[in-house]
Amino acid sequence: MKNNAATESAIKTKLNTMVSGADGGDIIAFIFSGHGYKYDEGESYALSAYEADPGNPDNEGFFNDTELATIMENSIAERVFFFFDCCNASGMYNELELLNNSDTFFLAAATRDDETSWWDVDKEFRCWTQCFLHYSWNGNSERGSSGSITADFIDIFDDALFWYNYYVGSVNYYNANQTPTKLSDYGNGFCLSIEGITPQ
Repeated sequence: MKNNAATESAIKTKLNTMVSGADGGDIIAFIFSGHGYKYDEGESYALSAYEADPGNPDNEGFFNDTELATIMENSIAERVFFFFDCCNASGMYNELELLNNSDTFFLAAATRDDETSWWDVDKEFRCWTQCFLHYSWNGNSERGSSGSITADFIDIFDDALFWYNYYVGSVNYYNANQTPTKLSDYGNGFCLSIEGITPQ
C-alpha cells in the first residue's frame, strides 16, 4: 500500500490478516517506509499513516506501538521481520520486546529513538530504504556493491549501512544523525528473494 491507500485502518487490517493467517512454519514481514512519531515525552511511539496529523497525535492516522504489540502477541509465525524506515523507528520495538513471542521478531530500524530519518525529496525516496534495496540488495556497479537478492539479510544490512553512510555524506545532509540498527539478532539464516522472505 502507498499514499492514500495506506490509512491506519488499512494497515492494521492487512497486518491482522497476515498474522492470523500465518502458521508455525511461516516467515512474515511488515515493512514501513514513511513518517514516525514520538509523543508523551518519549513514552509512546507511532507509525504515521496517510491521514495522520502530526499536530494532533490523538486523532486517527497513528498506528502506535501498543496497538502493534496487541496484534503481534497473537503471532505464531516462525519468524517476523520488521523494517521501519521512519523517525524514532527503534521506539516501535519497546512494546514488542515485552511479548512472550518476541524471540521470533527481528527489527531493522532506520533510526534510534530521537533520531530523524532522511529522504531525497527530489527523487521521492527514503535514503535508508534506497540503500538497503538498491545499493545492496540489487547491487549497483557505480558504487561498487555486488548485491544479491539471495544474500543473507545480515549481510545485506551491513552492506546497506556502508552505502548509506556514503550516500548521506555525499548529499551533505546537515545534522544527519540517522543510525540504522538491528534490534535482536534473529535475522541470521534468512534472505529476501523474488518469492519473498525465505530461509536459506
